[in-house]
Amino acid sequence: MGNEKILVSICCTVYNHENYIQKCLEGFLEQETDFEYEILVFDDASKDNSQEIIKRFADKNPSIKTFLQTENQWVQKIYGLIDFMFPAAKGEYIALCEGDDYWTDPLKLQKQVDLIRRSKDCNMVVSDSQYLYQATDSFKDFNVPSKFISSTNKVSLEYIFLKKGVVFSTASFLFKKHILDNAFDELLKNISVGDRALQLRAILDGSIYIVPEQMTVYRVAFTGSSWTAANSSKYDPDRLTRLLKFQDFLNKWSNYKFDKYIGFSKSGNVVTEVNRSSLKLSKWQQLKLLFRHRQAVTWSDWFFILPRVALKRNRLF
Repeated sequence: MGNEKILVSICCTVYNHENYIQKCLEGFLEQETDFEYEILVFDDASKDNSQEIIKRFADKNPSIKTFLQTENQWVQKIYGLIDFMFPAAKGEYIALCEGDDYWTDPLKLQKQVDLIRRSKDCNMVVSDSQYLYQATDSFKDFNVPSKFISSTNKVSLEYIFLKKGVVFSTASFLFKKHILDNAFDELLKNISVGDRALQLRAILDGSIYIVPEQMTVYRVAFTGSSWTAANSSKYDPDRLTRLLKFQDFLNKWSNYKFDKYIGFSKSGNVVTEVNRSSLKLSKWQQLKLLFRHRQAVTWSDWFFILPRVALKRNRLF
């Protein structure tokens, strides 16, 4: 395989992952494929020994290409994936995995590439995953329910738009590089979550398929660089407004292709945000938030959330 064209580029972002990066890289190197793949690793000036571990692996494995920073790029709004690894990727397909997550199936790439090749409308392939909760060292399955998966393994738009919270584990992503186009760039400028932007771009002119097997692990509540961990304790009063504005933009960006789903999604976002705020806002503040965005809420969601706000029982889901 040494002289074959690279088919898949694995892109891995790292920051203070010294306790995890070895397992992550081993998962890449253990992949059994009938095609060539490369491993791109970007470290954003970690303050621990992450770069030393990456260098040790790269010295022994020529398939690993490194982008090791001496100054943090993220604070300068320069990003490892967008500005370094995506432009450098040689593969027709790109797979993602952050340095604190890891793959558990040595056939992950092969199974996903086989599926994307035989599915003409497929722009992205994901998989089921597991969450690893660091505090308790326990696992929880994160699977897409079978009712949202077709006989050909296509994931329904209903699941992609209407599921509350995380849709797919980023560590399971494999997608066609060609979706990193001007449409993706425009979308990325209007959304702060890059993995969500990739999913939405994938379904603009194609579909997302799934290998319904647990092949990746996502670590939760680790000590490191998590944006979520740093911000989950804060309540942002403008978060919901930004989210709804983005969904209006998405509707226009997609030429209203997903209008029905976006309408239901907006209502669900309001309900979720009101629920999320129950420990940080008073009942009257919650009602004010709900009425501020009342035009986005469906009648069924009104009947669901309003009694829970009134009785302060809305943290039930």
